[in-house]
Amino acid sequence: MNQYKSSGLPVMPLRYSVPLLVICIVALGILVFVFSLTPTVLFNPPSGAINVTSCGILGLNDAYYYLNTSLSFPGVTCFTIVGNNTVFDGENRQNLTSDNTPGTFAVLVFGNNVTVKGLNITSAYTGIKVQKSIGSLITLNFINLSDYSNIYVNDSSNITVFQNLIYSPSWAGVYMESTLYSTVQQNFVFGRELVGGNSFGGIGLLAGNRNKVLD
Repeated sequence: MNQYKSSGLPVMPLRYSVPLLVICIVALGILVFVFSLTPTVLFNPPSGAINVTSCGILGLNDAYYYLNTSLSFPGVTCFTIVGNNTVFDGENRQNLTSDNTPGTFAVLVFGNNVTVKGLNITSAYTGIKVQKSIGSLITLNFINLSDYSNIYVNDSSNITVFQNLIYSPSWAGVYMESTLYSTVQQNFVFGRELVGGNSFGGIGLLAGNRNKVLD
């Protein structure tokens, strides 16, 4: 006697059940693989990285700093980077929030060959300012609602501003002044209208030389 038929339960033919089982096993394997890699790829800093939990001066050379908490910094500049060959990584997880106090910055870069990436910045008068720097890279940041420029590069050279998401600047999304041999490429800039005025919302170049704006 066929006990499966006598149970009254529906029976799936073998030709359907075997492929379905294979599909389920493959899908489970993919999920395990993806979720086991995600923390390592997205969130784990490299060996020797320095955990940053408060505003301050990042002064070491050849250092990898990563932001491990969201911060509010009304009325002041949050981070000043003076070390050379330094990386400051927000890992696209934490938020830096201010109140648009004039003359303040979320990140102020003085060092050479500095990389600032993965930061989420809101309402900083200037999101990231690069001053007297050589060879630095600003990339993969989201900067929102700056009352001046979201990214401002001044008196620097060989700077790359690459693939940043820039939303609602009051002046220019990316503004370069007195800067040489620098590149602005593949940034998304979305402007805003202000009451009683206009948002420039784009890319501005002033008193520089040999700079490039690329798609």
